[in-house]
Amino acid sequence: MIGVYIGLAAAINLVVVWAIVRGGWGTLADKFPPREILPGAVRREFQSFSFDMFNFGLCVHAEADESHLHLSPAKLMRVFGCGRMSIPWSAMTPVKPGRVRAGGVLIRGPRWCLDLASVGDGGGAGGAGGQSSSS
Repeated sequence: MIGVYIGLAAAINLVVVWAIVRGGWGTLADKFPPREILPGAVRREFQSFSFDMFNFGLCVHAEADESHLHLSPAKLMRVFGCGRMSIPWSAMTPVKPGRVRAGGVLIRGPRWCLDLASVGDGGGAGGAGGQSSSS
């Protein structure tokens, strides 16, 4: 009988984790579907991001090109149904260093990429290539 309770508790935990991960990531992923990554994009793996109250520490691969910030979930997050997203620089409003707002969600993450939202006219990452050498 104990085994049934343990199995039930494990199943409930998996459903709860799936709902939290998918809910936090899915809010933005649904609004910003993946786009083609342009040549010359700067890429760094296992970055930490948070979307509002959902924290994805060391679970995100980020690429910044001239038009978008491309976010890809690490393998564990893909198991829970998270997919790639591409947030246009023009959709981001800088809040303060390392923080932007996009699609009604506060995004916190590495300054090397989020601060690009304030570079150039209209919030583009026109300096994305130049940023890679200085970080």
